[in-house]
Amino acid sequence: MQDTEQTKLEKTGKRSGVPLEFVKTVMRTRQAQTMREKLEAFNEERTLIEQGTPEAIKEQHEKGRLTARERINRLLDHDSFEELDLWHRPYETGYPGEGAGQGDGLVAGYGSIDERPVTICAQDAAVMDGTVGTVHARKATMMMENALNARTPMITVFDSAGLRALDAIQYPDFYSFSSMAYFQTLASGVV
Repeated sequence: MQDTEQTKLEKTGKRSGVPLEFVKTVMRTRQAQTMREKLEAFNEERTLIEQGTPEAIKEQHEKGRLTARERINRLLDHDSFEELDLWHRPYETGYPGEGAGQGDGLVAGYGSIDERPVTICAQDAAVMDGTVGTVHARKATMMMENALNARTPMITVFDSAGLRALDAIQYPDFYSFSSMAYFQTLASGVV
């Protein structure tokens, strides 16, 4: 029975393109009976997402580049970063790596620099090459809108292989490069 469950988890991980450890954590979250168990499982899952896959991080470091979270942590005041939309995943279009695309290649949130509030997002080249899909663009646009409303500086760190064409074709009327450019124009000289 145990071997069957293990094989099932391995197949799920392979099909989704995510490590076995991540699949086990997600299953623990779903099977949790108490709120405490759910919170513990969610925190484990959050930690795994924030860490990223070791292979992708190693590849970034071999190129002499930092990951998006490393860049944000170096830029902002210690422990001031609060991430938003960590759990969002890309729409399924058949693009390689979608299953492991937590956050859809964009780390977004707010924090402070010298105790002054800022809104920040950084493209994560370790996740789907940082390509811009619909969810990615929605997160970036939301952060720009939040910065406008809060009147805080908006910092964007670009590290992307460009547009995810499959998303643009399948969901052309949703958030896109054009919506990101629109909000950048609105924010120009304001934040």
